[in-house]
Amino acid sequence: MADLDTLATRLQLIEDKDEIRSLVARYGMIVDNRDIDGLYEVFAPDVCFAGKGASGKLEGADAVVAHYKNRFNLMTVSNHYTHDHVIWFDGDDTAYGIVNAHVEMINQGEPTVGALRYKDIYTRYDGQWRFKERVTGFMYYVDAAKYPAILKEEDRVFITGEPQPADWPEGLESWQKFYNGE
Repeated sequence: MADLDTLATRLQLIEDKDEIRSLVARYGMIVDNRDIDGLYEVFAPDVCFAGKGASGKLEGADAVVAHYKNRFNLMTVSNHYTHDHVIWFDGDDTAYGIVNAHVEMINQGEPTVGALRYKDIYTRYDGQWRFKERVTGFMYYVDAAKYPAILKEEDRVFITGEPQPADWPEGLESWQKFYNGE
């Protein structure tokens, strides 16, 4: 039978995972609702954000929120939804996660769809879990009308209008090993 300290530790991990999953779900709703104040609630002040469409690497909550304000001017509506979420911990106040997600939106007047993965670092800040780092990677991001055919192409991320290579699966080491016969 487990002792009380072990049970308390396991319970805390369960509660932390639940709070982190809620953080990820809130993020999508905050972005879709264009909730600027909410963005400051989910990002740590020293957050780092990176990925296609983010103009490289953004440092600090003010820079990240400014990026979102700019994106909101290009998008009229959006619907972010998450799927599987893997979380692991490094101490009491740091965790890592990978989130599979999809997005539907109107971007610069055109309906678009995307499949993405977020690689996250979470930190406990002022007693709440927040994003310390969020890096987006895309399998595709494309005009909705082109979606069925685009999966055959490697350059299938059209955030800036010009085709860019997908971040995954072709860029993954395991994918490359498999198709190189290793």
